[in-house]
Amino acid sequence: MLRLLSKSRLLFFLIVIIFYESIDARELTAKNDEEKPIVITSQRMIALNEQNKLIFEKDVVAKKDDMTLYADKMEILFIKTNDSSLTDAAGSSEDKRDISTIKAMGNVKVVKGEKTATADEAVYYKDEEKVVLTGSPKAWEKDDMVTGTKMTIYIKEDKSIVEGSKVVVNPQKKDKKKGVSIFK
Repeated sequence: MLRLLSKSRLLFFLIVIIFYESIDARELTAKNDEEKPIVITSQRMIALNEQNKLIFEKDVVAKKDDMTLYADKMEILFIKTNDSSLTDAAGSSEDKRDISTIKAMGNVKVVKGEKTATADEAVYYKDEEKVVLTGSPKAWEKDDMVTGTKMTIYIKEDKSIVEGSKVVVNPQKKDKKKGVSIFK
């Protein structure tokens, strides 16, 4: 029972630092102040250690900096990696876990500043640095909006692909003082 409890605590700690490149505490202290942890709250958390999975259910809210994700359910899959820099007294290297995918399901909503996106499901693939939104995905900023059947956002490339797209761009507003158009 004590071992299960300590594994659950470890997994919870891993979630708090979900977006860091590594979960090694020595590396975390070396990170600069720009990188902040993600904090996830929910009504229920299930740790499936043998499956390398965490499940958050009911009223899931994940916050990191100025970005907030809301969902009915979230699953986080980890992959085990062998860290040869962490060795125990016997000289064997320690296994650690890195995030593989994060899947948010049901009433998914992501808010970052004035930008908002909604979908039935969102999946983040860490290795590819991409997010795929499906199930009536919709994104908007102020009065401009894009919808589609599937949205793929490539984070590193600052690129998006929207399948079955419909885009609504509102006309430019006139600056009454200068008499020129400005973008919203």
